[in-house]
Amino acid sequence: MKRFAMFIALLALLMTASAACAASVPQSVLELPAIPAAPDAPGIIRCVQSGDAVSIRFDRTLPAEHMLSFLALDASYRTQSIRYAMDDERTAAQTQALPSGGAWLRIELAWVEGRDNASAVYNMAGGLVSRTQYDGSYNGYVFDTAGTLTEYQDEASGVWTRFSESGKTTCYSYETDGMRVWFDLAGSVLWATYAGDGYECTWEDGCWYVQTPAGNVKVQLALDPRQARPLVTALPEPTPTTEVVWYPNNTINLAGLSLKEASKSLPDKWYNVVPVDLTHNGRQTYFLTISNARFIGECYVDVWDDEVTVTCALIDRSGIELKSEYGRWFTKLSQITTSSIESTAKGFTFGVPVSISRELGGADVALLFIRSKATYRQPFRDGTELTRYWRNIDSWKAFRKDLTALMKYVEK
Repeated sequence: MKRFAMFIALLALLMTASAACAASVPQSVLELPAIPAAPDAPGIIRCVQSGDAVSIRFDRTLPAEHMLSFLALDASYRTQSIRYAMDDERTAAQTQALPSGGAWLRIELAWVEGRDNASAVYNMAGGLVSRTQYDGSYNGYVFDTAGTLTEYQDEASGVWTRFSESGKTTCYSYETDGMRVWFDLAGSVLWATYAGDGYECTWEDGCWYVQTPAGNVKVQLALDPRQARPLVTALPEPTPTTEVVWYPNNTINLAGLSLKEASKSLPDKWYNVVPVDLTHNGRQTYFLTISNARFIGECYVDVWDDEVTVTCALIDRSGIELKSEYGRWFTKLSQITTSSIESTAKGFTFGVPVSISRELGGADVALLFIRSKATYRQPFRDGTELTRYWRNIDSWKAFRKDLTALMKYVEK
């Protein structure tokens, strides 16, 4: 009887592995079933960390079937859900305190939309990271903040596929030995994830680690993703598209601090500012984005004694039609209002020096604001897309942390 039970267990394992290995990997989003629209995720309009607790407020009333979760790490790096209390109007929530030595991870929200389920993930600043819509067969469609499909999770096969901005497959994964292993299109292991015993672990470059707000912490797991077999050895290269779409009158902005990141007192607009140190001679380089979503050029700030000059360079004018240019220096937070950031008054001329003592009041740190307009095309050049600006990856978080440190020198 024991041998029969062992045989059945082994047969089930082999059938699972065979199902995964027989699963097809789509070459692009065009091979998917009907793609639903991105779910309308509630927005978080206020997220405040006070001591070890967090309070948030949504932009709408949450129905009772909406399930909210505040996830954090404890001192042993295990993930746990922190209890919270919702107000009577179901628009705000207040958590209990973190466990000693803990750290906040993210906020999750799940709800029913029509007959199907949906969910959203937020960072601890209240920003939307991603949202997922599930269809009637429990297949998951993951969208970014702009509503672009980035991942498809096939329920029947267990295969998850990720896509580029143009909809082409970039990598795929399936579960084996409790891990989810991700492969590139040539069949090489890229990374893996494991969730068990309370841990959320990632494998990359030969080791397992837990991602914490302070950095990665290595952990020991007796699992080796490199033993997993790819579902395909290679996918054929999709035929490049020659269709060009022009996007008119989009806003060019700096990759920097959102107004709310710069100060809670500033208007709740999506524009960014960059605090610039004016006390040292030399060139400082910042990146320009279009629609706060793709890199489109660079901004150069040259300081020499009492003068500061701002110039901008777009990456390729053949794919961009610059419609207007506007830049302004703010030396006080009180100068930034809804009307001042929408106005074209009091701007500087690009390429023309500005006197720090006369025009900027001798400020040591001033806020640079750019709001230009351009029409651009996709694909941008030779079938390639403009590079995406992923503001929530670690390198950009670290950049904004450095900018935040300069804000204490800006006059209120």
